[in-house]
Amino acid sequence: MKQAARPSSIKLFAFLYVAQAAVSFIHNLRNVDALGKGLQVATAMEVDDGHGLAVAVSRLAIALLLGWWLWTRASNMAKWLIILLCLPRLTQIGDAWFALAQVKPNAIFWLVASVLYLAAIWQLFRQDARYWFATKGRTPKNNALVFD
Repeated sequence: MKQAARPSSIKLFAFLYVAQAAVSFIHNLRNVDALGKGLQVATAMEVDDGHGLAVAVSRLAIALLLGWWLWTRASNMAKWLIILLCLPRLTQIGDAWFALAQVKPNAIFWLVASVLYLAAIWQLFRQDARYWFATKGRTPKNNALVFD
């Protein structure tokens, strides 16, 4: 069977989401020490330099796995997990603007990643994307071509 074309909003979501993941990964690489310290505080265990890098790679892997899940399965669960993972960013907006005012380059990475993330999420609520999720990518003949 021939695979049905994904709607343009889902294609744009994928581009924006992968771009966001890449920019976030660069941001995380610039903050490896802070990631390691955060892990140490959260787990109360001794942490070395490799742990911060492991956190950064894990974050990238989770983001890409959720994007793949949404892309291949038209999964509403993946959609809502992606949205849920964006919520902590919204609570950090004040800190980011303060860092931007101090001209910290890492704040620019955070801001770009956040804008890309919000733009990607917006694509998930466009009309063609809602239809794609509702039908799980099937054609009118009830063929689940997205799963081929």
